[in-house]
Amino acid sequence: MNDSFVHPAHIDTRLPIDDLEPIPDVHDELRDAAIKYVSLINAFSTAIERALFAKDASLQSARITYWGVATALGLNSVNGRSMTQLALACGCERASISKRAREFVAANSIEPSFIMKREDSVEAFSKGRVESIKRNGALPAVPEAGRSV
Repeated sequence: MNDSFVHPAHIDTRLPIDDLEPIPDVHDELRDAAIKYVSLINAFSTAIERALFAKDASLQSARITYWGVATALGLNSVNGRSMTQLALACGCERASISKRAREFVAANSIEPSFIMKREDSVEAFSKGRVESIKRNGALPAVPEAGRSV
């Protein structure tokens, strides 16, 4: 009887070329993270550029875009201010900044920052708001100036 079985772990399948020209592992975690963050920086830049060079560009629309993206990324420039405080400084509704932040999060497949409400909170808030409107009638009149929604 010939018992010549050799376990595959004991077989060396490397060739001399593997030592001379190793194939780099393209799925390096650090490299993947660097690519993701460069793409986020580019997305941030593109959002600001579009706000600045749109046909109806205004300082207010650039501010709304900046604060929306800054909120989405959880940047230090937000510095603990709420979206409501940022909206008051921009002369717009809180929903305008929230909308920009949610668009940025969705477009870049990232998790909402710690500053933003989680999806389950958003759904609960929306449901409560709709019920409040049904109970109390229509929304109060809001000045149109500065609204981007």
